[in-house]
Amino acid sequence: MLNHYPLNLPDNPINPQWQFDYGCDYYQVYTNYTDILSNELIQTLDNLELKIKCVVVFYYSAEQRVSWLKQRLIHSDIWYDGNQWKHYYCAINWELNHSRTHIFWWDVQDAEKIWPDREDLDNKTTRLLSGIHYIERHRKGIDPKYTITDRTEIMNKPTLIRTDQAHSTTFQSLSTAPRVAISVRFEESWNNWNTAVDRFQQLIYSN
Repeated sequence: MLNHYPLNLPDNPINPQWQFDYGCDYYQVYTNYTDILSNELIQTLDNLELKIKCVVVFYYSAEQRVSWLKQRLIHSDIWYDGNQWKHYYCAINWELNHSRTHIFWWDVQDAEKIWPDREDLDNKTTRLLSGIHYIERHRKGIDPKYTITDRTEIMNKPTLIRTDQAHSTTFQSLSTAPRVAISVRFEESWNNWNTAVDRFQQLIYSN
């Protein structure tokens, strides 16, 4: 099974009334998703009983037009439910503003998992989206013993991606606009990637 699947969803997920804050941090997490996402997208997901939890907006300024693996952080995605950290098993990602993103999934061998710091529990954003890191917190780059297990490219098409397995991203801006990516997260009734893929089966493009 792959770690990524293109989806038959609108190429543009954004509510035309929404204005992005170009002065925001690297990423922002929004629970008021009806303000951000288009009615068409919300209705499509609702018809399949896929309940949205939040929307993550990733941002890089126009000055930073490209990133490399040695600059990036390998991680798996988690959130805090009030008692413990839990995996996000999947997300739907869009690239806006003509950027090309590559996602790499890694076999990190027996690298130690480093969980979030206590301060992450005091931050609403990181309670909704944080990550398991490897070897040390916020360690960037690729350890020589790591190997790529899967990869994909995202440009203008929505893609279901696996987020509970160690992964990292690189991007290249193809325009002069800032890099903006949208990632929709769900109230997950599934507890593994295979089951998540089954839940989105009606939206996956067939070969």
